[in-house]
Amino acid sequence: MLNLPAISGSLRAASTNSALVAALAANVPADCRVTVYDGLGRLPIFNPDEEGERTPCEQDT
Repeated sequence: MLNLPAISGSLRAASTNSALVAALAANVPADCRVTVYDGLGRLPIFNPDEEGERTPCEQDT
């Protein structure tokens, strides 16, 4: 069996990259398995849809 990890570089709700990764995972041959990594959203400030209070700001000096 061929195991392929897949990571989308975008976490936006309407991401075409994420849609492509999901389509890949759903349409692989029987002798393949695609594992989609969904942990990027837990990294600080990686998801532009959740910017705001979590966004670091410059400190006034």
